[in-house]
Amino acid sequence: YYYGMKEICDWEKEYGYTKWDYTELLFSAGRISMESLEMLVKMTKEEQGRFFTEFRSLLMDE
Repeated sequence: YYYGMKEICDWEKEYGYTKWDYTELLFSAGRISMESLEMLVKMTKEEQGRFFTEFRSLLMDE
């Protein structure tokens, strides 16, 4: 628990999030792995928007 929480707090500082924006991002992400959370934190705002709203790839048959 400590290691994961420390890493999450470090990302907040490293990527320049405000406490409000970072809290919103963390709760929006839901239950995901640390690797996926790191990927999400590194995304631009536009990429995050697509991540949360564009699910076409999951609905399309290959």
